[in-house]
Amino acid sequence: MVLVRRTGGKKESLPIAGLGTRLQEVMETMQRDMLATARERREANSIRGATKEQFIAAMEGQGGFVYSGFCGGAACEAEIKEQTKATIRVLPDEEFRSATVPATCMWCDQPTVAEAVWAKAY
Repeated sequence: MVLVRRTGGKKESLPIAGLGTRLQEVMETMQRDMLATARERREANSIRGATKEQFIAAMEGQGGFVYSGFCGGAACEAEIKEQTKATIRVLPDEEFRSATVPATCMWCDQPTVAEAVWAKAY
């Protein structure tokens, strides 16, 4: 049997004996590699703890994900959307939050109620 990895294209000849064990190993390795690549890509396209100026520059430029403090105010959220076209994508779970959550909203400087991840829809 010939195993060809879709992530890398490497071909490997395998005997039928022990095939199940080898396939399990290969799939676990592919999963780890794809997860590591996805995390690296996410972080490369993210700004954490952004200021208002950094946020605006990111939304006017290349885009990506901006992690910032958010006051929770509907008026603040509406103003951000109106001026930048960005919306909240998620209020991240603890494992995805920044190491230091900002204390103030990046837009209005009021106390933060949550860290928000902002981005534009394309």
